[in-house]
Amino acid sequence: MKILLLLIITTFSAASMAEQKTAPLPKHLEKEVSIDLNERTFYPIIKSGDWIGIKHGAVYSTLIGSKESPEVVIGFGYDTPDNFIFLTHQDSDKVDLNATVQKAFANIEAIDVTFTLSKSLDNKVLTASGKPFSSEAILSKKQMQKAHKILNAKQLFVSIARRTGLMVIAQDAPKN
Repeated sequence: MKILLLLIITTFSAASMAEQKTAPLPKHLEKEVSIDLNERTFYPIIKSGDWIGIKHGAVYSTLIGSKESPEVVIGFGYDTPDNFIFLTHQDSDKVDLNATVQKAFANIEAIDVTFTLSKSLDNKVLTASGKPFSSEAILSKKQMQKAHKILNAKQLFVSIARRTGLMVIAQDAPKN
């Protein structure tokens, strides 16, 4: 009886699903989806350790924490007019995941982040704000070396409190 009931529920569920109409993709998304992944420009994107992409098969690297208990991770994605699309392990049949990840890091190195000295903080703090991937400049050796040079500092404290913002101060900056 239980099997028959399950079969009936499954049949009606399938019929109900078949009757539901799915709205077609908007034209601009049809174009986005049709572009070959090999033609995309991927970037590393910093995400929290509880990022939902991890559960859905996103390719990621643990930045802070452990693989079992990540606190901060790096996903790899490209920007579209509506949102980021992230690289997943399912994409391995379309692109070389390792090569794509390496290229993503090279792409972040190629971005020229504009640092601005904060006059209100006596020019002791650099900011990079409002541009795509400003916070990811922390992953760029080139950008961090530029910050070292501007602040004339051997060691830095870097804050990435939000998606498109970054603040940098010399570790030995005066406390006042």
